[in-house]
Amino acid sequence: MKTFLIAIWTLVAPAAFAQTDFGSIDYLYGWQNTDGSYQTAIAIDLNPGWKTYWRVPGPAGIPPEFDWSASENILELRWSWPTPHVFHTNDMMSIGYSGTVIVPVTIVPENPSLPVNIDVQVSFGVCADICIPADARLAQRLSPTEPSERAVEIRAALADVPLTPQQAGIQNVTCQLAPSRKGFEITANMTFARDLTGSQQLVIEYRDPDIWIAAADTDWSGRELTGITELQYFGGGMLSVDRSRLRLTVIQDTRAIELFGCPSG
Repeated sequence: MKTFLIAIWTLVAPAAFAQTDFGSIDYLYGWQNTDGSYQTAIAIDLNPGWKTYWRVPGPAGIPPEFDWSASENILELRWSWPTPHVFHTNDMMSIGYSGTVIVPVTIVPENPSLPVNIDVQVSFGVCADICIPADARLAQRLSPTEPSERAVEIRAALADVPLTPQQAGIQNVTCQLAPSRKGFEITANMTFARDLTGSQQLVIEYRDPDIWIAAADTDWSGRELTGITELQYFGGGMLSVDRSRLRLTVIQDTRAIELFGCPSG
């Protein structure tokens, strides 16, 4: 079956909620934290048969993008992505979510004494029999109020974030970087405290708009996991990779594990 890419745009007046054929997208207020920050979330409620994508969507996915430039009184955004799932369709892999996905976003205001005006343009992909890039504009005014009725959903999403290496029993991790035609080939090796069961998918990220890293070819046996991928550089000048900025995520059947930094060993 061929997959056809059809572009649509969801044009909505500034609001916290937008609804389309694939389902709906909503901006949720949760509560105000003791440090003055606001716990909020972006919620995508998908109709049966539809899926959307994680921040690294895989070779068959569409990466989500968020433009917060029209918002006011925001000093910092802190994302907490819940554990994604790996999909295989027509021999193509993608990484994302089905059903309802709640992505928590902690908002740190510049001036805690003033309200925060949220105005975010969201561009994201959804797929059923076809894959559709969609746009939605979400707006909301944040000020101290009682926790919302959907706060329990945000708390559940926060509890579903990836485990740390210590929690997952990772005993050792190393990355070997070998020069390639467009950048570096990366070979990551991990040793776990217990034998690995089920499926494993390694994803390596590097926060730089001029760098792209494919989802790794991942193999595992016993307590050892190996992932091989290529870091490609599309910028000008010399490429220098700071190993401390490498972000590794292992996606398993029911959980994920996240690591920051990867030494040479």
